[in-house]
Amino acid sequence: MRFTRGPRQSGPCFVAFIVVGMVAAVCAAQADTTGSPISWTVHADVYAPVKEWVKTIEQKNADGAKNKIATYSKVPRKVDEATWLVAVHVNTAEAGRQVTERYDLTVRRTAEGKAWSVAEAKVVDTYVGMFRDTETRCSPFEKFSFRREGLELSAQSGEVCERVTEGEVLGFVVHGSSMTYAYAPPAHAALVPTGHDFYAVHKVMARDHSSELAFQPSAFHVRCDVQTCAELLGSTLTRNPSGQASAVGPLPQWAEPQA
Repeated sequence: MRFTRGPRQSGPCFVAFIVVGMVAAVCAAQADTTGSPISWTVHADVYAPVKEWVKTIEQKNADGAKNKIATYSKVPRKVDEATWLVAVHVNTAEAGRQVTERYDLTVRRTAEGKAWSVAEAKVVDTYVGMFRDTETRCSPFEKFSFRREGLELSAQSGEVCERVTEGEVLGFVVHGSSMTYAYAPPAHAALVPTGHDFYAVHKVMARDHSSELAFQPSAFHVRCDVQTCAELLGSTLTRNPSGQASAVGPLPQWAEPQA
């Protein structure tokens, strides 16, 4: 759970460069690990059709942004003198998820021995592990009250926006009037045998870092699993009986994800 505050500035970025000699040494070591070293001439011949195949598989959406891209391994696996296998990962961005397929491309040399081509493209594995919100439902509420583990949040007469992923609510944002929060270590914190006095530490932190602990929140962002979201939405919110949940397009500014 997090609270919305002012914008943050990003730190500096650093880019590392590798000299040509180091790159060559790395590539040579990779080739040796396969047990079947490949010369640079054959390597270039094998990867020429692979690069062309990648171009045919990639595509763009209606907005002109790439939604299907492919990356390939730089270390082929030898089958015989005229046949090599190259692993290729194809990522496809769908409406609410990314599908990753791992291909084995069989690259063969023609009988004449002059040209190479992709003889077969076989999907050997598929992984779906990245998702994004596909829908946002916003509705009014009369009261929001959360009290757990020493954290207390509250808001009056506002709006809650539920984030829907793959048909399930996996988070929500609360915004309303008279928003307040407070925190104090819960009573059972003293039962943890760490040797620390949590109450004394909190008192010092509240004194020395008051600006970080005392500010006016503009929204409460909550991320949760399906069961916890359902429990929280049912127990912390007093819904407005006349309000109707509706799917929205652009999110209100206060409901935008925060860094």
